[in-house]
Amino acid sequence: MMRLSVLLALCFVSACAHAEKPETDSAYTDPCAPPAGGTYVFWDEKPTVMPGNGVMLQPYVAGTAGAQPVAPACVRQVMLSDESVAYLSMDDTQLTVSQGAPLGTDLTITAQVGSQAVSGKLRIDLPAGAGPLVGTWRQRAEDCPQAEPVREFVFQAEGQFSVTWAPFESYQDYWGTYAFDPESERLVLQVEAGNHIPSDTELAGKVDLAGDVLDLGELFLGTPPALLRPACRAPFHRFGTRRP
Repeated sequence: MMRLSVLLALCFVSACAHAEKPETDSAYTDPCAPPAGGTYVFWDEKPTVMPGNGVMLQPYVAGTAGAQPVAPACVRQVMLSDESVAYLSMDDTQLTVSQGAPLGTDLTITAQVGSQAVSGKLRIDLPAGAGPLVGTWRQRAEDCPQAEPVREFVFQAEGQFSVTWAPFESYQDYWGTYAFDPESERLVLQVEAGNHIPSDTELAGKVDLAGDVLDLGELFLGTPPALLRPACRAPFHRFGTRRP
């Protein structure tokens, strides 16, 4: 009986000696650590974003072969240098510039990726070579005491426009394409789709553009949605003025 116990003990010791050693902390690799020789960046060149538009916040590893995007789970503590001119999505993956953000503003974005900090800058402005209408326009409430002002009349540099009486998140009343001749000041709007497309619009004719004031003249954007007041025909003012 004693000999059997000794043999079992020897077998147990031998099995333990040949068992694999458990992994230690020294073998752990941080999945959010950049490769050797690489650093985290948001973008190579400072982008220009116009008011009302957005940009994705996708850090990637620079200094290596090819751009390697960072896993979203590794990005934490995203912060803006000025929260009055832009805001983040719920998951911090997209930045949207506020409609009234002053043109010419530089905004810094910072974040933490693993143990490393990452930062980037963007400029809030109109695209280079943008036409004179590009931007966001609105009718002032004080100019429409008994009528419903258009609060967002947006012209994109790529030739799209949108009209919204009561903005809410991404809602727009209708949208389409536009053509504008600065010499004759003739504006033509072509509606493509919408949530509320009035049947009484007049979307082609001469307008009066004087700096940051736009008078549509004979153009008429139509009757607002039900439950709102009658349409306002007051001039539009550019929303988002340039900082001195």
